[in-house]
Amino acid sequence: MTITYNLDAPHLIFKGVLSILFRWRGSVWRAISIPLLSWLIAYYLVFCIYFFLLRPYDKYVFDKVTEVFEKKLDQFIPMTFILGFFVSSVLGRWQECLKNIGWIDRVSKNNGFL
Repeated sequence: MTITYNLDAPHLIFKGVLSILFRWRGSVWRAISIPLLSWLIAYYLVFCIYFFLLRPYDKYVFDKVTEVFEKKLDQFIPMTFILGFFVSSVLGRWQECLKNIGWIDRVSKNNGFL
């Protein structure tokens, strides 16, 4: 089944672009909406507990625990290594896709046209 976006595409207003993004079946929004919503709920739950329910001593203990976790995480695998690995992986995939595109000048050189 083909979904047409012709009615929304000519409108270059923000509403038209958003409607296309949310209607598209292969959209990034559909892929990340549930994990994003769950992480936002978890974040704001911890945020509200920290600022509204914890006493000053409990906040101090929470801060110390987070410092310990942060130090252990930095010793485990540094974030710069993970980011560098991710960027090199994405760049490698992009270069592989670019190599597999059929360029017209290569085809014409092989056939003796150029």
